[in-house]
Amino acid sequence: MSLNYSKSSIGKRWIFLALPHKFSNFLFRSLLSRNNEQNKLEAAKFAELVTLAYGSKFYFSNKFLNFPFELGRIYIDKDSKERFFNSLKTLRQQPEQRKQISLELKKTIESIPKDQLDAQSWKLFSLILTGFGFIRAGTIARQNFIDVAISEVSRQVASSRTLHQLIRGLLESQRFQEASYYITTFSKTLGITTTNNPYDDYLSLLKQPRQLLKDSEQITKSKNEIIYENLIRNKSVALVATAEIGSESGYEIDSMDTVARVKFQGLAIMPNKKFAGTRCDISLYTEDLVKKFITKSKNDPQYLNFLKSTKIIVLKQKSEVQIDNIHTRNLGYWAPTFLTTATSGTLFIFDIARKSPSKIKLFGFNFYTQRNLYNSALLKFYENQGSLRDIGLPKNWFKFSSVRKNSAIIAAGFLSHDPRSDFLLVKNLYELSGLIDGTPEVLEILNLTADEYDARLEEMLGDW
Repeated sequence: MSLNYSKSSIGKRWIFLALPHKFSNFLFRSLLSRNNEQNKLEAAKFAELVTLAYGSKFYFSNKFLNFPFELGRIYIDKDSKERFFNSLKTLRQQPEQRKQISLELKKTIESIPKDQLDAQSWKLFSLILTGFGFIRAGTIARQNFIDVAISEVSRQVASSRTLHQLIRGLLESQRFQEASYYITTFSKTLGITTTNNPYDDYLSLLKQPRQLLKDSEQITKSKNEIIYENLIRNKSVALVATAEIGSESGYEIDSMDTVARVKFQGLAIMPNKKFAGTRCDISLYTEDLVKKFITKSKNDPQYLNFLKSTKIIVLKQKSEVQIDNIHTRNLGYWAPTFLTTATSGTLFIFDIARKSPSKIKLFGFNFYTQRNLYNSALLKFYENQGSLRDIGLPKNWFKFSSVRKNSAIIAAGFLSHDPRSDFLLVKNLYELSGLIDGTPEVLEILNLTADEYDARLEEMLGDW
């Protein structure tokens, strides 16, 4: 889930946000959708726009949130809703009160009876709370989702979406026996088969009993899949993400059997080789970068020369695409994170782990605990307005020190990427699979408890 940042799309959303919420809700349901579950997904997109406005220097009203609350059926009691809205108002005026306000709001969310919302509304409320920087309050809401989802399953009113998210939430919490029960009991409803079962792969990686299903379906591996597996199976893999690397790790990276990089765009926009190395055997790209590469290479045949040593490209998209003459493959399974789709780095970790490496060592991962997600070389590259336009983002998008890029804008990203899910999925692999290693700064984060990680995120947001 992410916003379309075109002016027309944002303008249309603002019409619904600015109108009286009962009227805009009526219009939306009358003109666009009567599907309550789908509308909760749409409500998250509107809420993300509200969080972006919240952190801007322009006019903001708490009333803007009324529409996503109404569309997403977050029907909490009046007092709790007012305390949440007043927390937003106070925090915007007195940012130094963040810690106190956060703790008070956590108590408010804890006091809301779980049965006031259905599971999907608790999920939406969790994302909204986290998207405004109230990480610990958001964690209470996500825990309520699990309890309410279990109740909905027992009453046979849970949707397949709720079932999937319940299983992922139980896996996240290491409640493996319960997760396995739902996987086997509802395999047909979930669309799980022997060749389409990321949960089984995840349980196997965590050394839990596999829930083998009776299914004779077979799959033939493509040439590119075999190339990919040969680069990973029984190999040591350096997986290099785009954050700063705090130690001179370049030699170690280049000495490992296989070097995989997240969104490799050439040595010219990488940190010094003594920190990040130079090899790139595998790289993962999102759809926006793929479009950029194809467009740029049509006008400049030399544009993709930085990929000449890359052996295969992994694509985070469903359609098949050819990039120059390089082998490509699409992601097989997506990592089973809880509330949202995993970030590119976490998807890549899970995808590589499934191919039986001897170890995966992580470099340049900060799991959102730093204000700057990207290293200084990449940020300097993105100072060029055209570089951002090429991937569909507004100018100054990564200037976190500017008025626009304050804590609220950073937290807004947590609506589309749930950081706790990414952290706990990788932490589980680190603790139970025996595959994951990392630089000291990576391991320091992975050794945090879940609650310590929540606190670290709120501390990172700091004062506005």
